[in-house]
Amino acid sequence: MLKNVTKDQFAEDGDNLKVTHVPTGQWFSSYAYDNPADLKGPSHKGGLEVDRDKDGNDFSPEEIEGVATELLRDLLKRRR
Repeated sequence: MLKNVTKDQFAEDGDNLKVTHVPTGQWFSSYAYDNPADLKGPSHKGGLEVDRDKDGNDFSPEEIEGVATELLRDLLKRRR
């Protein structure tokens, strides 16, 4: 069973426009777009069907990427 992905599971690095899903180590970054809406999909490490943390919990990569994209848009907005 997949665990829910929440914003509080991510660490933000606003200086480098990068967020990391702490349980899985999956990280996402973005170019510094002038308009945050231009962010279509972040660059990331991954590509597995299911991401597993060190305790054996499974997370949906699509859900991780969705939350990461939202967080990166928020970082971009704060930088403007």
